[in-house]
Amino acid sequence: RYKLLQWLKIKPIGVFVVVKDEEYRCLMVLHSWGMKKYSNAGGKLEKGELYSEGAIREALEESGLDIKITRLIGLFRLRLDEGDVVLYEGKVVGGKIKLTTSETSHCGFFTIKHLEELHAQKGVYNAQLSALLWSELTPRKDGLPHEGWLTIPPSPMPKV
Repeated sequence: RYKLLQWLKIKPIGVFVVVKDEEYRCLMVLHSWGMKKYSNAGGKLEKGELYSEGAIREALEESGLDIKITRLIGLFRLRLDEGDVVLYEGKVVGGKIKLTTSETSHCGFFTIKHLEELHAQKGVYNAQLSALLWSELTPRKDGLPHEGWLTIPPSPMPKV
């Protein structure tokens, strides 16, 4: 499907959610496919699904946790494929960590410092660490979501 999107020059849209526990650790899932790195819970939308619904579904599928969306962090671009990412913040409202899909081989909560160390060892996707760093920024004063590139360090969109 992704190859077809590339051929049609349709850029993918991903939805991801940053979920932190009461100790301010971040929920991360380890992919069991591809580059086998840690990621925030998220992925592609299903047909007819709204962005926040997709983020909630992906978190449940990948971690076993029920979450509630608490805010829209931002809208971002990926440098390599110029795909778009909608990034939410959420909190756990139920469930317990359990692997419910073959897409993930591990799931847990990690400190940002630990994730930065894993990133240095090529264990966390660049865009996913960038998403966590964007989530640490103070919300914009104008109330709008953040916009920018998912890069390390996070870089804002150039002003047009």
